[in-house]
Order: sequence, then C-alpha cells, then structure tokens
Amino acid sequence: MKLIQATASLLFMGAVGYLGYGLERTDFIKLCLVFGLSFLAYYVLCFSNYRLNWKHGIGLALFLRLILFPSMPMLSDDIYRFMWDGHLILNGINPYAFLPTELLDSNFIDGEWIAIYERLNSKDYYSVYPPITQAIFSICSFIAKENVLLYAIALRSIMLIAEGAVFWFLKNLVQSLQFPKVHVLYFVLNPIVIAEGVGNLHFELFMVAFVAAGIYFAMRKKYISTVLLIGLSIATKLVSLIIWPFLIRGYSWQKQIKLSFFLCITILLLFFPLWDATFAQNFKSSFDLYFKSFEFNASVYYILRALGYKIYGYNAIRLIGPLLGFLAFAGIAILWLKSIKQQNTSSTFRLAALAFALYLFCATTVHPWYIILPLFISCLTRLKFIHVWSGLIWLSYHAYGDAMVEEKYEILLVEYGIGLAYFIYEWKSSFSHHNNLRV
Repeated sequence: MKLIQATASLLFMGAVGYLGYGLERTDFIKLCLVFGLSFLAYYVLCFSNYRLNWKHGIGLALFLRLILFPSMPMLSDDIYRFMWDGHLILNGINPYAFLPTELLDSNFIDGEWIAIYERLNSKDYYSVYPPITQAIFSICSFIAKENVLLYAIALRSIMLIAEGAVFWFLKNLVQSLQFPKVHVLYFVLNPIVIAEGVGNLHFELFMVAFVAAGIYFAMRKKYISTVLLIGLSIATKLVSLIIWPFLIRGYSWQKQIKLSFFLCITILLLFFPLWDATFAQNFKSSFDLYFKSFEFNASVYYILRALGYKIYGYNAIRLIGPLLGFLAFAGIAILWLKSIKQQNTSSTFRLAALAFALYLFCATTVHPWYIILPLFISCLTRLKFIHVWSGLIWLSYHAYGDAMVEEKYEILLVEYGIGLAYFIYEWKSSFSHHNNLRV
C-alpha cells in the first residue's frame, strides 16, 4: 500500500515539475502525458483504497506548490496583461480607460515594456479585470517593475496566502457539514487547481478564498462579514455572484432584499476608486465580448451555433450568446427556488454547484480554470461529476497550435460526452423515489 502511494506521489511530483518547467501548451501529446499521469495519481491518492492520510495529503499538496514557486506560467500568457494593468495604475492611468494599442505611441511604452506589449493577447480590448485583481496587479508591479519572473513569484506568493485561507475555511466547512476530511484533499490535490491556480496564476483562487470565507460566516449568520466577503469575491471575479442567492435563501424576503442592497453598495464602493466617465461603456464593451464574440471549449453553444449556420447561414453568436445567458439565469433561478425548500445545508451547496455547472454549460467560452470555483463548492457535497469534468477539461488545450487556435469537435465530444454521461449517472443515483436530493 505504501509503495503504491509513494509511486503515485512521485508520478504526481514529476508531472507537476514537467508542467512548470518543460511543457509548451502547443505540445498536446506531452500535455496529455502530464495531465494524464497527474490525474491518475490524483485518483489513486484521493479516491482509491490507497488514498493518502490527511497529514501526508496536505504535505504533498504544499510540496507540489513549492515545486512551481519559481516557475513561469507555461500554459497561459495572461500574466503580461496583469503586468500591463498594474503598471498603468502605478503611473496614474486608469486601466479601463485606454486600449493597449492607444498607448503604443505614448511615453508609457518604452524599454522592456515594448516586449511586454508584444506579448499581450488582448491589445484591442479594454481591461475586464475587476478592482481587487487590479489592486493585486499594482502591488506585484510595484515589487517587480518590468521583471516578469519576479512578478510571477510575487503574485504566486500572494496566491499561496489565499490558498492557505481556502484550506483553513474548507477544512472547517467540511467538518461543520460532517464530511470526511478527504474532501479537502479533493480540492487541494486537484491537478487543475494546482496547474491553473499557482501554476498559471489565474485569479480563481483569490475568488475562492473570499467565497470560502463568505460561506463560513454565512453559516454562522455573520451578515456583515458575509456581505463584505462576497462583495470582495465579486470584485475579484464577477461570476462568484452566482453563490449569493444560495447563501441568503433561508432568510425572509425582507432580509434578502436588505442584504442584497448592502451587497450592491459594497460592490459599488469597491469599484469606485477606478470609476471615471468612460468606465461603464469600456467595461461593458469588454464584458460583451465574452457573450457576443469569444468562443472556446463550449458545449450547448456549439450545437446552437451549428443550427444557426443552417438557419441564418452565418455565426449567430450575437443572438445565441445573450440567449444562453438568459437561459442560464433562468435555470439558476429555478435551482435557487428549489434550494429554499432544502433543510440540509449540503443540499443547498449541491444545487449551487449545479448552478455553476449550468452557467458553464451555457457559456460560449469555458477555459479550464473556470471550473475551480464549482469544484470548490462540490467539495461541500457528495457530487463527483465536477471532479470528473476537471479531469477532462484540460483537453481543451488541444486547440492551441503554433499559429492559431483550432478546435477539434471529436475531442470536445470526448470531454463533454464523458462528463455528461457521469452527470446523468450521478443524477439518477442521487435522487430518491420522492424526487428529493440525497446527500
């Protein structure tokens, strides 16, 4: 038994090390090997009869993160936009006010910043990162200046602090819900959390830290703390707003309205420091791109897009994107109404996890790191299909070629087909004859 655990742990370490120092996202064969081995190790160490005990699991999770500590993100180039926005703020320029291309001929771009500008993947888009992320960008820019590796290390240091908070709150939430502590390992050892969080420096981990703390205080009916923390999570990543109605579903209508009003005030105050005359228009233009222009690793949208070509003869994303957004909103509302009837707290989190999954199914763009928050919520339940999906979503990297992004539908079919099959299996096995959720 110890031999199998040691072998799986060593495979995990090797895979994570190669991910951080020897892998290009255009090399899909090697990426399959790395993620395949890491998820095999993850399954053995968390879900099989050979799973690690609590202390060894936490030790391994920490060590895997330390392996990546001095590395550069290998699968994402978003760090250059992080640096760009942070440098703007330090120079007194609102990141929501100008396109990077509009600053090309200004005194702002000189020396090393010309090279950073060339690495931007969004030169023609206004920044869409909310204020908490902008604050962290500027802190890291103050520390690192134009040194990209130092910037990555500074950001990763702050991220590890956020992960420490996630670990503490998740451990306490799991204990409160009377689940075994292995549910914490489900999250901290998940390869997507490691690769896309501390590895590629995506801000979902900061969002999850605020959400975890918000849930913790909501379960203790600390209203002010809950409002503040969920406000901070939304000001980090807007998608965390989905969790809000599930946290207040047990209160009276009057109290729900009052708390939601205070949440809106909190969000406005957090956005206020970067607010100017152009903010609303520019931020909305970038936000609209997500629903009306961007498309990557989608599921329902690609089916409707194909129908749109049959009906209209062109890509009807500007119609289909908002339509799917409305359908996601309606579905989440139905799940929230169902949660009001739930007496069991874990059943509420189960419905919240389904709400996040529904949102992703209806999205036109689904990057691997988008699954980190629903994965965290699912650790507060017995749901497993999001864990299964996390073991498939990395297949979306097949689309990155040397010159362009080109998706293959057969690979998307594998990702969503297996994920959907397991979801249906779990759905059927999780409902009693009276249609009540069993947790």
